[in-house]
Amino acid sequence: MTTSEQVDKIFPALIKAQSEMGNAKKSSANPFFKSKYADLSEIIDVSKESLSKNGIGIIQSPGGNGNVVTVTARLIHESGQWIEDTISLPLTQNTPQAAGSAITYGRRYQLAALMNMAQEDDDGNTASEKPDLEFVKVKNALIDYLNANAFDHPENVEKAIADKNLENMKKALAVAQGKAKK
Repeated sequence: MTTSEQVDKIFPALIKAQSEMGNAKKSSANPFFKSKYADLSEIIDVSKESLSKNGIGIIQSPGGNGNVVTVTARLIHESGQWIEDTISLPLTQNTPQAAGSAITYGRRYQLAALMNMAQEDDDGNTASEKPDLEFVKVKNALIDYLNANAFDHPENVEKAIADKNLENMKKALAVAQGKAKK
């Protein structure tokens, strides 16, 4: 992975965008393996709005040499800062169809990895659940505060926002803002 020289704008924006995303639903079938998976459009659908809202766009470009397909992804922040990574996949056949499949596969896995997004089964109930808006609001307030006041230690920002419990998140925000004792 490579980055622009400065990352103080893109990292907090990506952390915030990731906190707003859900996981991708396994809604496509693979008859060969008799399994379900989240296809590329699902991964894009789950990530696009949060990325855009936080000033991040993504470009994925394919490449290769006939034996290997590469996909390079660049996350671009409105500040001009960026994060880039390349995935390489061997071709099983040297045909346009095999290359197209490898490119799509690489884009899907690469985007999911960059978004820290898992694929989960859709049992019908989880798909209809709405995110806890109070939790998202408190978590985003904590992220904003920590990014403005503690970016010298980004590991503390990630640790503080990793908790999934609303009450713990509220306590962390209060402590961070000096309104409560640790």
